[in-house]
Amino acid sequence: MVTHWIVPTAVRSSTVSVRSATPTIVVSKTTAMTPTIRIRPVRRTFGSIVASSWAVMADQAIRRRRRGPELERALLDAAWDELVAAGYAALTMEAVAARAKTGVAVLYRRWANKDELVRAAIEHQGRTRPVGAPDTGNLRGDLLALIESANAGRAGFAAVVGAALNGLMADTGLTPAQLRVQLLGDRPLWSDEVYRRAHQRGELDLDRVPPDVLALPFDLVRHDLLMTMEPLPPERITAIVDDIFLPLVRGTG
Repeated sequence: MVTHWIVPTAVRSSTVSVRSATPTIVVSKTTAMTPTIRIRPVRRTFGSIVASSWAVMADQAIRRRRRGPELERALLDAAWDELVAAGYAALTMEAVAARAKTGVAVLYRRWANKDELVRAAIEHQGRTRPVGAPDTGNLRGDLLALIESANAGRAGFAAVVGAALNGLMADTGLTPAQLRVQLLGDRPLWSDEVYRRAHQRGELDLDRVPPDVLALPFDLVRHDLLMTMEPLPPERITAIVDDIFLPLVRGTG
């Protein structure tokens, strides 16, 4: 059998076209003993080849250059995005690895299973997106501003975390309170600076007000966010501060 390979090329003005050969075996009706191979050209433009090559090179560069903290941030961001998109039950280590453009072994070297990864992703989101402590000059104004800021920026966060809680508790055996301690870690609370300044101004006696009272406004906000999965209305925030918290503080001050 004689094989003829013909690869045509074409150059037209400033556009270069490349044709790749696709062999086709043709058997003659008169003699089945002498098959011939013809070439079916498939046209690919030079631009498409370059674009495909750059895409491969960019993906390889992403895999090569990320190391240490940068890689871990990328993995945790990918885990959070997958948690938002798929939910805890449907999240898989393979899906997170694909979203992060890395291998699944990279995840398992850092987190033993899905619940460890999800807890780390939630903790990472809370740590890297803090709510600043306002300074309006008085305790009431600071609390209203702080709760309004947290309410606007954390409603979506609370909804995602709340939806993941059942799965996390089932997989880890931890209670909501234990999960909260793990997710918060030892970082300071947003309200610490607000209460410290109020104490210095004489509006609040931190030696006499119980910690449960200081935590109450934020416990109520968290409760409402988890129960409704929606931001609190302004009147609810005002009621928490004016009708519940401040009377308690004044009664113990």
